[in-house]
Formats: sequence, C-alpha cells, structure tokens
Amino acid sequence: MFINDLQNKLVLIEKIQTSFLTLKIEEKQYKINFIDKQEFKLKKGNCGYFHMFEKHPLLINFNENILTTYINSKPVDSQSFVKDVENTINAATEGYRCWKIVIV
Repeated sequence: MFINDLQNKLVLIEKIQTSFLTLKIEEKQYKINFIDKQEFKLKKGNCGYFHMFEKHPLLINFNENILTTYINSKPVDSQSFVKDVENTINAATEGYRCWKIVIV
C-alpha cells in the first residue's frame, strides 16, 4: 500500500514518539517514520481524515528557501510599506500564520 492510498481515510493516532508515529486506519496499523522531524503537535487519540499535501501554506517553512532581506533606508511612506509587506506575507500563507512571525 502506498501513502496516497490512505488519502481521505479515517485515521486514529495510536502512538507518538520523537522519530515516528503509529496510525490505525481501517483496523490496520501503520508506522510513519519522521525524517528531519519538526514539531507537528500531534496527540495520541486524535482522530480525523488523512490528507497529504505537497504544497500548502503551512509547509512554506519546510519547502521554501529562506531569504534574508536588508532595508538600508527609511521608506517614503513607512505605514504603506509595512502594510504591503503584511499583505504579501498573508497572501503567501493564506492566513495560516501571523505575518509578524514570518518576518523575524
């Protein structure tokens, strides 16, 4: 079975470890190993439908390059500049992340 075959199936999180989790799907148990694990805030006992995404606003931190930008002078209209930055980040994250967290 491929992970794509689990799409939209009801899933129960049975066990969480730092390097893997076990899921129960249609009375079968599956182990998913984390590679370069990040904190996903999954909890044992949670139940829901399995969805797999390759592109999603919450994956920006994992899939996109990090870019450092330096601003060397004060913008002519600083309020408009800040609003433009906020709107650009909100468009990319579709509201899943606070724009202020992204611009650290």
